[in-house]
Amino acid sequence: MARKNKRDPYLVVVKNFVVADRGGRKYMEKMLNDGYEVVSETKTALSRATTVTFRKPNPDYEG
Repeated sequence: MARKNKRDPYLVVVKNFVVADRGGRKYMEKMLNDGYEVVSETKTALSRATTVTFRKPNPDYEG
């Protein structure tokens, strides 16, 4: 899922999915329940897909 690195203060996940359907809503809800926050949302013009960037603090951060 997110790449773990001790030098990065945040774990970042970029995912492309359809927010309007049930699977997309469940994925979004799961990520928010896991402690991620939405950083950006970009909708594509010709399809229903949305690219969402999530982040949460890295527990292994050494900085």
